[in-house]
Amino acid sequence: MNSKNIYLYNANQSFSRTDRYLYDVLKAEGFNIKKTFYVRSGGGQNDRLHRLLRRIYSAIYLILHANTHDIILCWDSHGEARFLGLFFSFFDKRLKVISYNCSHDPRRWKKGSLKWKLNRQAFKNIICTISSEAQRQKCIQTLELPEWHFHVLQDSLKNHPSVLDTITHRIDKGYIFSGGGAGRDWNTLMETAKLLPQYIFKVATNATNADMLKDAPKNVEVYCYRYHEFNQLAANSSLCFIPLTGSWQGGG
Repeated sequence: MNSKNIYLYNANQSFSRTDRYLYDVLKAEGFNIKKTFYVRSGGGQNDRLHRLLRRIYSAIYLILHANTHDIILCWDSHGEARFLGLFFSFFDKRLKVISYNCSHDPRRWKKGSLKWKLNRQAFKNIICTISSEAQRQKCIQTLELPEWHFHVLQDSLKNHPSVLDTITHRIDKGYIFSGGGAGRDWNTLMETAKLLPQYIFKVATNATNADMLKDAPKNVEVYCYRYHEFNQLAANSSLCFIPLTGSWQGGG
């Protein structure tokens, strides 16, 4: 039995309270999940205000309840991880945040700018996992922080047996699959679909990205997914086509 306490932060609403395999895996490993934070990820004004208030609430809650031996884990919640890191750097330096599957490219923050300074300050209280050694070195160089803040770890949770075992069949159904959210070039996908009207494109993504595809051509079908549905759609495709907006490799 593992005696570690975990505060789990997940802003991705594709996980309901009954379908959260990371929670189940950690519980099975003997971790004590002290509290799970959920944050809506819509883009409306009320949603942004709600998210800010939830971030402030969670930061204050963790300062009052967590200790240095506890694990504060942000999974696919990069904005929340940076907010907590920044908050802790000013109000409680003893707490560190683990940001799992971090996909933010720090090169977009111009050195010396206010954004660069704030993000560098936040990462002083963050330990994050990223997808490659090349990205790890760019993070170290760009943010000018010690190496222990950044660790290479592929996003193995999305390929965990508890998810892959939910794939019921692997029959080629003749469509082109695309999926994910971070750094996806949906304009290229839609233009490609227009050029290939004889093919069906099935896209599995979250609600925010689905909204970007509202003007997609008729041969593009968009699904707001949970991960077992994502993997089933991928398993039944003839081809995967996932255009990206840049060279920074996402975790998915």
